[in-house]
Amino acid sequence: MRVASVVVSASALAGSVLGDGNTIRNAMKTIGRDTAALGDAVSSWSGDLLGALPIVGKAGGLLVALKHGAHTADVSTPLSFDEALTVATATGDLASTVNKTLDALVSARPKFDHLFVTPLILITLDVQRGASNDFSSKVVGKVPKELQSIARQLIKGIDDNFGAAIDAYH
Repeated sequence: MRVASVVVSASALAGSVLGDGNTIRNAMKTIGRDTAALGDAVSSWSGDLLGALPIVGKAGGLLVALKHGAHTADVSTPLSFDEALTVATATGDLASTVNKTLDALVSARPKFDHLFVTPLILITLDVQRGASNDFSSKVVGKVPKELQSIARQLIKGIDDNFGAAIDAYH
């Protein structure tokens, strides 16, 4: 009897640790907030060296959020159809924020050029793109098979815009 209650307790604990559509959506909200914070820091930056430090911090925070989100998606249970639709809506919101931030980074290139840190920004964009693709692929892997092609289309715009921003830094 005691063994059965331990097994039931362990199963309940394991079920509460695994993520679902809400945990993935919450990870996306965190990524969105961190992306917006990075965009705001870049947009408000005057171009001085000390003012670039918060940008580095925000970029680091975003990378952590992306990696945490990828882990969350990886350990999550497969999404139901309804959860996939909710995540799709959150993806649209996130794409808008990402695109705005990438535009801010491209617009700020002359300021980064002036400080000779453009190669650092290029590396950062490459790393962020890789983390974004890792997160996206893990989320798509949780979407029902019949919706995965649609999910890939939703995230394609984000990757395309990363590519354009990276091209602007070459």
